[in-house]
Amino acid sequence: MRGMMKINVDGASRGNPDVSGWGVLFRGDIGQVKLSVSGLGVCTSYEAGCSGILESLEIALHRGWTCIMIESDSQATVEAFFKVEVPWYLKARWRQLGVEVLT
Repeated sequence: MRGMMKINVDGASRGNPDVSGWGVLFRGDIGQVKLSVSGLGVCTSYEAGCSGILESLEIALHRGWTCIMIESDSQATVEAFFKVEVPWYLKARWRQLGVEVLT
């Protein structure tokens, strides 16, 4: 779709919890790589995936990319955002994004 930004997200952890990381790749409407970002921490793989999704949404909004599709290999992390069941320490950021998108 013209103007669409596809966001691929993945999170992983050596243990649950342990050293972890997430990575995000932003692709334009014809597949060209626009941006890649990553982060490290200590958490579970689920939390790493949720952090990656949230971080990617914040970046997309900051850059004015509003027509987006997020793809992740973790169904649990994607569903967490639809159900607003993200880890407690990410909920305020998730709610703030909703406010920014709606205003």
